[in-house]
Amino acid sequence: MFIRVEPVGAPFSKRNAILLRALGIKHFMGSNKDTQVVVMAGGEAKRLGMNMPKALVKLGETTLIDRLVEFYRKNGINDFTFVLAHGDKEVTKHIEQNGWNGINSNIVYDYEKGIGNGKAFKQALEEGKIDRSRRSIYVQPDDIFLDPNIPSKVLEEHVRAVNSLGVVASDIVEKAHQYPFGVDTTDEKGLVIKFEEKPLVPLLTSTGMRIFEPAAYEYFIKLIDLKKPGNVGFEYAILPRLAEERKIYAIVIPQNSWVTMNTQKDLDQLKRMIEEGKLPSS
Repeated sequence: MFIRVEPVGAPFSKRNAILLRALGIKHFMGSNKDTQVVVMAGGEAKRLGMNMPKALVKLGETTLIDRLVEFYRKNGINDFTFVLAHGDKEVTKHIEQNGWNGINSNIVYDYEKGIGNGKAFKQALEEGKIDRSRRSIYVQPDDIFLDPNIPSKVLEEHVRAVNSLGVVASDIVEKAHQYPFGVDTTDEKGLVIKFEEKPLVPLLTSTGMRIFEPAAYEYFIKLIDLKKPGNVGFEYAILPRLAEERKIYAIVIPQNSWVTMNTQKDLDQLKRMIEEGKLPSS
């Protein structure tokens, strides 16, 4: 039977969800329990002017890592693997002392400094800290999503794409994102004929959240060599290959539904959003 595939950027489809249930295909609420979250929590807060792990930076009343765990827990996902920096003690202590009720957690450490997220992810696979039989959502604590139901929504769309398109991964993208700088438009003489401050860029901008099916793990195993020196990011080693083979799907979320916290300016923006009631304080 044919399932109608809506264009990239179409709203999350209730109609397709009904069709999937009618066909006996596992719907997204069931798939939440079958999903694990892989949290890259080894970053530092140097660009925020802080000498501490970024995962422990407080936003409102809550650290970024606590906020992230609660975000996914409320969407029915309880299994987490935390990928931490080589030699980390602070985030480890926070995880062990917190204990998050109902949460199953694994911890894996980068085997040396500066290996990159591609090597870190493969290492977690090889150590068995990521269950190779289950899908995973790759996330970072400094990516903040304003819709509390985003995980369930994107999982629904991802499962549909896996079943109807044969993909093994999805990239969660925002429809348009604000460029952080002013932009000049010039004529042939180099004279500025238009200036626009922080325009919206009409590109599908990756939010940093990705979903991987078990079949996608084979790309990490085959394409990333842990013995080869240097930093390896899967944005360079894995995603281009998946795109070349048409094995990755773009799930488009609405504009202004994602904020990344990389600088003090980003942190100030998020604090204002809490004050304005646009983001929970905890």
